[in-house]
Amino acid sequence: MKQSWKTSLALSLFAAAFFLLGEHYQWSWLPAEKWWILIFILAISLLSALLHSLGVKESDPHTLQKAFFTSLTLRMFLSLAFIGIFLWQGVSRPFHFVVLFFVLYFLFVGFEIYHLLTNLRADS
Repeated sequence: MKQSWKTSLALSLFAAAFFLLGEHYQWSWLPAEKWWILIFILAISLLSALLHSLGVKESDPHTLQKAFFTSLTLRMFLSLAFIGIFLWQGVSRPFHFVVLFFVLYFLFVGFEIYHLLTNLRADS
């Protein structure tokens, strides 16, 4: 769990560099709300990492499952609310907004799952 927030931060910096490159070359397919998406994804990733670390610290083996499913449910509802609010307010490119959101969402979740799997202890 110690490295999860570092990976989230590194992935955010990579995405920010990609966004800056897109602004420099004026890529029209990047939505104007890309920075809000990145900040939101980073925030819920750090919140999930915090919940996972609390679940790992407990001695009860079911606590990690509860923490994982709590963070998964919280992430899902917050993401739906985020997308809904932005689409309701009107975004510059709705399709590109949703696609970029889910690309970043699945990237962050993939690395989060990778860190969860590498930090599991064997039952012996």
